[in-house]
Amino acid sequence: MKKSEVSIPANIAEGCGRGTDAQLVHFLVISLGSACELETHVIVAERLKFLGKNLGRGSAPTDL
Repeated sequence: MKKSEVSIPANIAEGCGRGTDAQLVHFLVISLGSACELETHVIVAERLKFLGKNLGRGSAPTDL
């Protein structure tokens, strides 16, 4: 989960630094894929009861 969590803003930053709109869009698409991956991990973790009561969709992380 941490890998996809970190890759979202990293890919956005990389796309912004590339210099062309096409490259920015490319990295935004990659970021969207990572966001979907992270969402899937959260859903699976919720269903398997790996997350505590206060974690999961709709809650903010407290250990940043």
